[in-house]
Amino acid sequence: MGKNIVNSQSSDHLILDAKDRRLLLALFENGRATTTALAKKIGVSQEVANYRLSRLKKTGLLKRVIPIINLAALGYDTFRLQLRFGPMNEATKEKFVAQAVRTPQLSWFVRLAGPWDVVLLFSSQSIQEFSKIYNELIDDWGTHIDEKLLTIVTKIQHFPPTFLLGGTHNPLIVGTNTQRHALEPNQAKILKQLLFDGRKPLLEIARETSLSMATVKYHVELLQKRNVLLGFRPLLDYKTLQYDYFKVTIELQNPNERQQLEQRLLANNNIVYITESLGKYDLEFECCFLTVEELLACIESLKRTVHIQSYEIIFRNEELIVNAIPEVEQ
Repeated sequence: MGKNIVNSQSSDHLILDAKDRRLLLALFENGRATTTALAKKIGVSQEVANYRLSRLKKTGLLKRVIPIINLAALGYDTFRLQLRFGPMNEATKEKFVAQAVRTPQLSWFVRLAGPWDVVLLFSSQSIQEFSKIYNELIDDWGTHIDEKLLTIVTKIQHFPPTFLLGGTHNPLIVGTNTQRHALEPNQAKILKQLLFDGRKPLLEIARETSLSMATVKYHVELLQKRNVLLGFRPLLDYKTLQYDYFKVTIELQNPNERQQLEQRLLANNNIVYITESLGKYDLEFECCFLTVEELLACIESLKRTVHIQSYEIIFRNEELIVNAIPEVEQ
């Protein structure tokens, strides 16, 4: 049972006041809300709202606003590869990173600390396509890899950080879909602009993509209607508030208790993601706590509800690729 934990480094940290919290909560409710709408929501002038947004970005807490994209609605499956490396110098690690990020199907890449060194998510429309990617990566780097774990992600629930901002703990759910749609080249162009800046105005997107604003607006609304574009939410760096970010994977003695475990997690405001996958784990969650002791208390509380056979605690260290979409032929 892996319990490797690395604590983050302490530093001067940001202190949020009530208006900061209301501003961030409003962004979680609608990340593309205009500054005028945000100002009205939190009871300040537009100038003050702009200043607060800029300050939250400058401190590093608010990295950017990103779209939540349901790739399952576009016919993609998500394959997750966790790796633990053997001894590697920094130059070799950077070569691995450089090769991985060139893979068009790579959608998420995070450096970890604990029992695993990196996790990579690949979005592919066929097992044959992913098998080729996987085999090439293992052929090139197998001698450096001590352990690997491959799983298929089937569902991810994205929660707002209600432990920090209050509000309701309602998720956006990626992976559930009844109909699959083809992603058109113009839609891919628009999504890539939104991935860079989820608050980018439609007029700027039109200019960058050489499309009319009416066309951009039409496709954004169509992607929302088709359950591809689920919403827009802030990407936060919780370390600026002295919170550590953990991923916990759980294997149950009785898999039939998974729903009971999920219900307990849904009631915990410190949970920001719940993930279901095919493979080793019955359920996974990502969470923020000020101390390791708080996390361990959370796990002990879960143990009093369900029979946990084993678990791993993984510290998320650095996101290199976040929420990318596969390349689409033009």
